[in-house]
Amino acid sequence: MKFRKIMAALLSVILLLSIIPIGSLTVSAATSGTTGDCTWQLNGTELTIYGSGNMGSLLTPWGSNITKLTVAEGVTTIGMYSFYECTELKSVSLPDTLLGIGLFAFAE
Repeated sequence: MKFRKIMAALLSVILLLSIIPIGSLTVSAATSGTTGDCTWQLNGTELTIYGSGNMGSLLTPWGSNITKLTVAEGVTTIGMYSFYECTELKSVSLPDTLLGIGLFAFAE
C-alpha cells in the first residue's frame, strides 16, 4: 500500500515536469566550461566555442541570452539544441572546419 502511494506521488511529479516547456525554466548562465570535445567562453552576451571536434549535444550552459556566436576553427560539429531559443542571437561566425549542425541547433 505504501509503495503505491510513493509511486503515485512520483508519477504525478514526473507528469507535471513533462508538461513544463523547456524555455520556461530559468537557469543562470555560467561564464566558461566544456561541452563535448570543446571549451566555451561567455563574455557578456558574446559566446565563443573553441576546440577540435564535436561540441556536444543538448547542453546550453551559456543560457539563451547570447547575441553573438563565434565558433573557432577546429570545431567540426555543433550539437543538437545547442542554441535552442537563443532569440537574441544576431551574429554567427562559423569556421571552415565545420562539418555538421545538429537537429534544432538554432530552433526557435
